Amino acid sequence: MHRKSSAVALRGTLEAATRGRLFLPFLCALFGLLPGPALAHPYHTTTAQAEVNREAGTLEVALKVLPEDLERAVERYSGEKVRLELDPDIDEQI
Repeated sequence: MHRKSSAVALRGTLEAATRGRLFLPFLCALFGLLPGPALAHPYHTTTAQAEVNREAGTLEVALKVLPEDLERAVERYSGEKVRLELDPDIDEQI
């Protein structure tokens, strides 16, 4: 009888060890997939609204863009540094 209880205890210990061996790699993989603060993607948002003006026969489009994103896009297009808040006649340039 003593042998049987020892075998059951050994089997239980082996099962627990196997679960532990599988759990640790799973846990490491799970945390490895989570993005850290340094790897977080910057927040970008642009919205567009389009309306048809039947009286004028035009399509009117309004864009809402973050200033930083607009600066970056204009810089890529023109090849020049742009700072919206520092340029007094930026409305004419845009």
